[in-house]
Amino acid sequence: MPTMKMALLPEFRGEPVVLVAADKEAYAILRDALKEALLSTEQEANALIGGTPHTIHVCRCNARTIVISAAKVEWHFNSAGLQSLIDMMNSIVTSKVPCHQYLDISGPAQTLVLSYGEYSPHALMKAMSSNIK
Repeated sequence: MPTMKMALLPEFRGEPVVLVAADKEAYAILRDALKEALLSTEQEANALIGGTPHTIHVCRCNARTIVISAAKVEWHFNSAGLQSLIDMMNSIVTSKVPCHQYLDISGPAQTLVLSYGEYSPHALMKAMSSNIK
């Protein structure tokens, strides 16, 4: 089963970030949903990753926001932002070593960190505490 954990961390290397820690299967599923949203006439796509629903909305504005709740995750990105995410996830999915990518976003923090293979589940759960999604 694909595994993805997401949280807003108020203090990560000196700044608040949205941290995504996932395996390659989870990143591939999300990447495919991002691609689908870009191609969809509805400008929206959905994915189920590790039991959590993700909805991707293509926005015409400069939005690059992620809404993380107990029940779901919503991605509100313009097409350029989605393409940047797709490119980053392609890099992660094909990586042979642990890696991470950073992307400037507009909320709920200014930085999105995509991480693969860098955090053990135990360490990640401890760092994210009650903010886990």
